[in-house]
Amino acid sequence: MVRFNLFGFPVTIEPFFWLLCAVIAFAGMPPSGGPEVLALGLTKAVVLFTAILLHELGHALAYKRFGSPHAAITIHGMGGLCTGSGHFTPKQKISISFAGPLVNIILAGVGFAAMKLLPAESSSLPYVAASTLFIFNAFVAALNLLPILPMDGGRIAEQLLGPRRIRTVAIIGIVTAVLAAAFSWLSFSFLILPFLFLYFAYQNFQILQRSGRGRF
Repeated sequence: MVRFNLFGFPVTIEPFFWLLCAVIAFAGMPPSGGPEVLALGLTKAVVLFTAILLHELGHALAYKRFGSPHAAITIHGMGGLCTGSGHFTPKQKISISFAGPLVNIILAGVGFAAMKLLPAESSSLPYVAASTLFIFNAFVAALNLLPILPMDGGRIAEQLLGPRRIRTVAIIGIVTAVLAAAFSWLSFSFLILPFLFLYFAYQNFQILQRSGRGRF
C-alpha cells in the first residue's frame, strides 16, 4: 500500500493497481523484447497512472471548490475513486462528477497536439507517451461518461433524472452495460472490459432490486 498527499488530498494506491497497470501497459508486447520493450511499457505505465490519478484529482478539486471539508483519493485494481463529504446541490454534484472526465478530455487534447508536433515514429518514447496520453485519456473519458452507475455518467444521469427516477437510471445502466460488454467482447482483445461491464450491469440490477416499486 502506497500513501502520500497530493495538493493536500490523501492518496492511497492499492497493490493490485500495479498489476492492472502492468497488464495494460505491456499488453501485446513481445515477452523477450529487451530494454526497448521495457522502456516503452514503463512509459505507458507512467502515463496510465498519471491519467487515473489526475482524473481523481479533478473530482477532489471540485469537492474542495464546493466547500467539502475533506476529499480522499484511492487508486485500486479497477481504476480510481474519490470520496468527499458535504452537502451539495444537484448542479454541484453534476459538476463534481464531470470534473474527472473533463481532466481526461483536456489531457487527451494535449496528447493529440503532441502527436501532431512529434515525428510519427511508433518506437520513440516521446511519441509513445503522446499517443498513450491521447488514446487512454479519450477512452477513460468516454468510459466514465457512459450512463452506468457507479461511473460518472451514471451519477450525472442520477442527478438529471432525480432520486425518484433511480429505477430508470438503473435500467439505463443495465442496458448500456450489457451493450458495452457485447461491443467490447467483439471489438477488443482486452478481455477484462466485458467482465467489468457485466459486473456494472449486476451492480445496477442490485440497485434496481433495492429501489422496489419506485417511479420510472
